[in-house]
Amino acid sequence: MNRSYLLALLLWAVFNTAALAQTNFDACVDTNGCANADSNVDYPANPLTYPMISDQYAVQYKLGTGGWSNAPVYISYYGGTLASPFNTNSGYISNKTSMSFVSIPAATNTTVYLRVTNLISGFVASDNVSVRPSIKPVAVNVAADGTAMLTTTTAPDFNGEQFLLWWSDGTNGGIIQSLVFFLDPPYPAPIGPNVLTITTNTQLASVSNFDTLIFQGTNELVDGGYADYYVPTNIIKIYLAPGAWVFGKFFLHTAAALISGSTARACWMAAGSVTRSGRVLTIRAITACRLIQHQKHQNI
Repeated sequence: MNRSYLLALLLWAVFNTAALAQTNFDACVDTNGCANADSNVDYPANPLTYPMISDQYAVQYKLGTGGWSNAPVYISYYGGTLASPFNTNSGYISNKTSMSFVSIPAATNTTVYLRVTNLISGFVASDNVSVRPSIKPVAVNVAADGTAMLTTTTAPDFNGEQFLLWWSDGTNGGIIQSLVFFLDPPYPAPIGPNVLTITTNTQLASVSNFDTLIFQGTNELVDGGYADYYVPTNIIKIYLAPGAWVFGKFFLHTAAALISGSTARACWMAAGSVTRSGRVLTIRAITACRLIQHQKHQNI
């Protein structure tokens, strides 16, 4: 397994380890269908709609000597969807535990500057702002205006990086309102007569003449985004274009590979699984979206 992909899974564990242990494994498409599944689970009457812009953080970035740019920061709230309802035994705080995430485009041998604004209250020195994993070569300091300033330089063999912001003011902090950074190298989109660009899920019924799928924009693998899409054996590459959101879950055969653009996202609105022959990687009850990044030709 790609080491970057494994790290992404570990980052997710910070946010939803208890949720995975406590939440129902079978996702529900309506509250009536799951009302009696678990007495400790509360399904939201009005589920949140994703993607959602974060109300916790704002991020700007600068590459090398370039100017500052705004990066969209998205958020996922634990308990906010039918896929990951609130469990009273989870240890989390209802309607407060969240994970914000942001994608930053970067190339090799590039100094990346990040400026983080805490939208609830400014950072102060006593918040002990840092990054996790702590071994990551990221310098962090709190500026006089209350923003957190992060600096790192990509390696000559850079192929993507992930880390999260860690801080605490005694009440709030990274363990409750986490912020995950994904530094993404650019990937060229596949081209050729065997490539099909998906803009509506009805196209997925007629892919026998292709070996590569490109997802652009916002897509539901099936209407409602809850069911599985079993990738046909003739499809060997799935490319998530920059800015793409895919709702649902892929079941991949042995030869299939995910290729992602710099800000592509795959979102499991139901209990999420990525499966291939002989090996199953299950990501259950994820609140909304996880990022599929950094693997140019990564077999899951």
